[in-house]
Amino acid sequence: MAGATGDTGPQGLQGVQGVTGATGATGAQGIQGVAGATGNTGPQGLQGVQGVTGATGATGAQGIQGAAGATGNTGPQGLQGVQGVTGATGATGAQGIQGVAGATGDTGPQGIQGVQGVTGATGITGAQGATGYTGATGSVGATGAIGPQGIQGVQGVQGVTGATGVTGAAGVTGATGATGATGATGVTGAPGATGAGFSIGTAANQIYITGSSPFAPTNPVTTLPASAEPAHTGDVTNTAGSLALSITTNSPTTGNNIVTALGQANSGTIPAARLGTGSGSSTKYLDGTGAFSTPSGGGSTVELLATMSTSQTITPPSGSTLTADVNFNTTSVTPTYGSFNTSTYSYTVGTTGFYLITVNLAATGNALIYPNIYVNGTATDVGVGSNNANGTSIGGNIIQARGTISTVKKLTAGDVVKIGLTNLNLAALGVTLPANGPSTFTITKM
Repeated sequence: MAGATGDTGPQGLQGVQGVTGATGATGAQGIQGVAGATGNTGPQGLQGVQGVTGATGATGAQGIQGAAGATGNTGPQGLQGVQGVTGATGATGAQGIQGVAGATGDTGPQGIQGVQGVTGATGITGAQGATGYTGATGSVGATGAIGPQGIQGVQGVQGVTGATGVTGAAGVTGATGATGATGATGVTGAPGATGAGFSIGTAANQIYITGSSPFAPTNPVTTLPASAEPAHTGDVTNTAGSLALSITTNSPTTGNNIVTALGQANSGTIPAARLGTGSGSSTKYLDGTGAFSTPSGGGSTVELLATMSTSQTITPPSGSTLTADVNFNTTSVTPTYGSFNTSTYSYTVGTTGFYLITVNLAATGNALIYPNIYVNGTATDVGVGSNNANGTSIGGNIIQARGTISTVKKLTAGDVVKIGLTNLNLAALGVTLPANGPSTFTITKM
């Protein structure tokens, strides 16, 4: 067993508080900086007439500024001096006209600090003197050294720990008892009587038929006995208890969907009108809605090829660019899915889908041009352009400027597409798209 814990020793004495270090000496006052130059002052207005000044109290004599000594202990607060008598206030003179401000004079040197004289009666406030130059701020004096740390107090004596008690001896473990003998096996009971069950069949895929009362299962049979066959009516008939079936010829019984759809035809093909709506033919197919439809083409179709039957000149104003509609006013391929207006030079989409739009512009005039595609009035695509001063002769015209664009766009039925041209020449140089020239506007239905 563990011995009892000894009593805690008494608390050690508190160490003596260290002596506070002396306060470091105050650093010397920094040298007064040179005053910065003052900006030019506007002219001084004329001085108004000065009012009569009241009597001024006597000023004490100016004492000599002594050197700053070490900071001593702060003495007790002195008694508040008696308030001096306030002098009578003189009458205020009439306000004079504001004169022109004169130049600000230099500030004189700082006078020596004298002994504080007795406060005289307050006189009339004199005119505001000119503000002198502000000197630079002197350096901050060094911080005094920190006093030494006080001596640490002595630690109290630790109390004596009590002795640990002796641990008791462990008890002896008892012996394990012997295992008992196994009991004898009981007598096996006699087998029970065999219960009634289904008879075993004589072949695969046989079925059980219940007999008469009490409707117990009989021996399994391979085929349904004739006596179990019910009577059938309609297009296929037989009598009860007979397996012989009869099919009525040309008998469209009400409710027989097959017979109703085929009519009374016993041979041949099913009429197209019985299969779907619309008229069937060798060029149509029966779609998922039950209607005969014409399949769409398997490839792309040129929907529009437009050109210009008259020439068009596009000249920007000097110093800026100009974008204008291109007057594609004639077609050599007329749209089949949509429509083209030769007055507004615009194509209206008839069927939603993907379309390849290709534009080639060729013009006389050595200016840089770009084609633009507009869909519903908004520029959606900008092509590339080039120009060559020498040009190339095409159809009797010297083609100096070219622009092209080719892009695939998904368009919705009802969208309106038209082509614009941007002339980037800033010197007001016009370009002319010749009539019946190489400028084309093509749309291909994908």
